[in-house]
Amino acid sequence: MLQIENLNFTYNRGKKVLSNINVTLHPGFTFLLGENGSGKTTFLKLVAGILPSKKSITFNGIQSESMSFKNELAYLPQAFEVYPSLKVNEILNFVAGLRGLDKHLAKAAVEQAAERTNIENVLDKKFRSCSGGIQRRVGLACVLIGTPNLILLDEPTVGIDPKERIQLYHILKDCFADKTVIVSTHILDDIDVLADNVLMLHDGQISYHGSYEEFCRTLDGKVYTTDLSYSEIVGYHDIVILSKSNRGGIPEVYRVYSPVALPASQFTPVQANNEDIWIYHQSRSGDK
Repeated sequence: MLQIENLNFTYNRGKKVLSNINVTLHPGFTFLLGENGSGKTTFLKLVAGILPSKKSITFNGIQSESMSFKNELAYLPQAFEVYPSLKVNEILNFVAGLRGLDKHLAKAAVEQAAERTNIENVLDKKFRSCSGGIQRRVGLACVLIGTPNLILLDEPTVGIDPKERIQLYHILKDCFADKTVIVSTHILDDIDVLADNVLMLHDGQISYHGSYEEFCRTLDGKVYTTDLSYSEIVGYHDIVILSKSNRGGIPEVYRVYSPVALPASQFTPVQANNEDIWIYHQSRSGDK
């Protein structure tokens, strides 16, 4: 269990990035969502200990500053920066050394990590010659070495094609099913595949935290489409405009949220999608 209490962070330039973050995360996949600048990467760096947290983060009761906490932790940044001229097996063995594994244990750990991430056939290949998807798998293999229980993944599917993304999803499920995993992403479709829980940030504060099932049901029966004009729509009390679209010369079609039923003559009920739910929580976060 990861527990975060009264977490605040301000960079030297004086801008407050995170404000009063209080959250408890249990084993499973928690997807960290938020627009650019919402504080996602800063949040992960604080949990990882790259930035100071002032003892407001614990994992199973262990303070984040302790070596025991670091032994439980594995962090894969968005930019997995290693020496590109190294071979994949050299990278994995280097990580095993950092984990403090002796030669025998390191060999077994590297072999197991390579097998679980399906990179056995590229162990003698230089990292820079691997595809983006393979490079992400190498990063995941590094995360597996040492069997950590708290996994932080920053945009793990960025820059890879749809086929490799699907393969990566399967690897994540197989390797980390019993771990406490936080996955930062801007790809909303990712949450449909892996998420157990969703944590959303907006302007450095939590705008939503709950189960994936609750997230999906947030707007059930409350989203509509309409071809009314903007001025006509805003005349309805409590309506939130979620998006609008043009259909090749046809008047603009708006997707809207309403907490109360709207007249069927002017509004058509539709199933809410992830984008609707995202926009809804972002738009109301300032009211919390």
